[in-house]
Amino acid sequence: DTATHGLDCRRPTLAVYPRRPSLPDHPVKIATCPAFAEIGDDTAALDDCGDPFLNPAFLEAAEIHGAAARFMGWQPCHVAARADDGSLLGVLPLYRRTHSFGDF
Repeated sequence: DTATHGLDCRRPTLAVYPRRPSLPDHPVKIATCPAFAEIGDDTAALDDCGDPFLNPAFLEAAEIHGAAARFMGWQPCHVAARADDGSLLGVLPLYRRTHSFGDF
């Protein structure tokens, strides 16, 4: 069977998925941040693709007000990518889940 989950596996990957943007020609610095607010004010310039759960204001508010906090079982561990000049290239919001207490 050559079809899996609606994808034709005989086609090249680029025909199924959009192309990736080209990589920068300069080094990228990767760092983890224990709070979204520590990433900096330049997160407002990031494109959240219209997804409210990727909106920087939402993520920061969830942490400040305790909805996404260690005591609730959500330990922030965001990954930030910066260019050599310090400009923010992107953020991967991550939370380490330490318990579920029946949430999921």
